[in-house]
Amino acid sequence: MNKRTVEHIITWRHLALGTALALSGLGSSLAQTQVPAPAAEPPKAAAAEPADPASAPASAALLPAVRTSGQTQYLTGGVGQDESQVIKAESRHWPLALEFAVRAPQGRAQFAADVDVQIRNAAGQQVLKARSEGPFLLVKLAPGHYTVHATLASQSQQKPVQIEKDKPLRLLISWPPGNGQASPE
Repeated sequence: MNKRTVEHIITWRHLALGTALALSGLGSSLAQTQVPAPAAEPPKAAAAEPADPASAPASAALLPAVRTSGQTQYLTGGVGQDESQVIKAESRHWPLALEFAVRAPQGRAQFAADVDVQIRNAAGQQVLKARSEGPFLLVKLAPGHYTVHATLASQSQQKPVQIEKDKPLRLLISWPPGNGQASPE
């Protein structure tokens, strides 16, 4: 082999090793020691408006679209492990995170989808009407008292919730075995 061929082989092996380390998580310390390239232009100041909860930079592409019911924004999904993990991580940015499951006779509960959800405020006014497209429903609500009505396969449940400022609330709603269509996690 000539010197140029050896250099190419070493370069490809180095790239393959770096990729393998990055994928295995062992390359994180290497990434921390690298000096970032200078930016072409300085970053611009962010606008002074509240961040959109669905705008996580790395995972935004995996998040389902934010929807609106009346004046209330919500996000639903979680089908598949990747989307499920992204929504779980995103839930800390939303005042209310609902998770739906069907209890299994033995073992772990299974996620449930196609849950009809209505949320009413303390005055009894409906602030959200939606159907979950997966086991998670994230809802942007103002602080206050609400009642969550969830229906799966004609079995309804009602849960009171209190939303507090800067304190995300996670609520698991589960049904007995054999109710509705559950999908494995």
